[in-house]
Parts: sequence; structure tokens; C-alpha cells
Amino acid sequence: MTDPEKLIKAAQAAFAAAAQPAALENEKARFLGKGGQLTELLKGLARLPTEEKRTQGARINAAKERIEALLEHRRGELAEAELNARLAQEAIDVTLPGRRRSAGGIHPVIRTWQRIEEIFGSIGFDLVPGAEEGARGAAEAEGHPGQGGQVPSADRRERLPDQDAEAAGIPG
Repeated sequence: MTDPEKLIKAAQAAFAAAAQPAALENEKARFLGKGGQLTELLKGLARLPTEEKRTQGARINAAKERIEALLEHRRGELAEAELNARLAQEAIDVTLPGRRRSAGGIHPVIRTWQRIEEIFGSIGFDLVPGAEEGARGAAEAEGHPGQGGQVPSADRRERLPDQDAEAAGIPG
């Protein structure tokens, strides 16, 4: 029968050599699994005399607890190493400049309007301020914001059509 103390030392060396969690689980099966070395020791108790079963059983159970504690300790070490590796990979360099926010974009209607102006400009048309732009400027200058020059001021409304012709120098 194998000595439980030797089994503990072998398990400790095997667990320390396991670099991945999967390898550690394979080593666990080798020592604690159904066909494991510790299970074989427990099966061998049946061949021992009654007085020796009690002492050998206690030694094997103590060895099992020690091996399970070593296994849990190594699992913790591997989990911590994996976490540290992930943190090192995802580290943020605070000395780098930050990400800039985009200033936004041009509204689709404005972009379409600019494209139309570009197309007409390419075929020979010129962009000239129209009645809408000129009238709006005049109306807002007169103190009528938002009316866009559509409503004539009071002095223009009171003129008669023939007075407009005289003002323009057209004989009536």
C-alpha cells in the first residue's frame, strides 16, 4: 500500500506543475477521481485487519482533505493569475490623450441643398441672394423678425398704386 504522505507530496507537485485549469482538473482526477490513487488506497482498506483499518482510514481521510485543500489553493492561484493577465492586457494608459467627441454632422436637408447648389454651379448657374434672403434681411432690419418681408410696412400699405408709379418716375 502506498503511503498517504507520499501521495500528498506527489499531488502537490502535480498541482503546481498544472499551468491551466484543465490540466489541474486532469490531475485532480488522477488523485481523487474514481480510478484515482487515493480511491485505490480506500479500496485497499478492505483487505486490512480491523484494528489497522481504523488508523489507516484516518490517515487516508486526512490525506484526502489535504489534497483537496491543495487543489482549492491551486485553483485560486490559477484564477488570480488569469485575472491579472486579463487586467494587464486591458490596462488603460492614462498618459495618452483622450478620445475627442465628434462635432456632429451636417443635416441631411442642408447637405442636399448644398449638393443641389453644387450641381447647378457646375452647369453654369450662379448662386445669387434671392427675394427670400434679401426680404428677410430687410424685414428683420425694420424690426419684423420672422416675417421674412412678406408683410409690407405701414407706410407702403397706405400708398395707392398710382403713387407707386409716381415715386418710380413713371408718368401716370
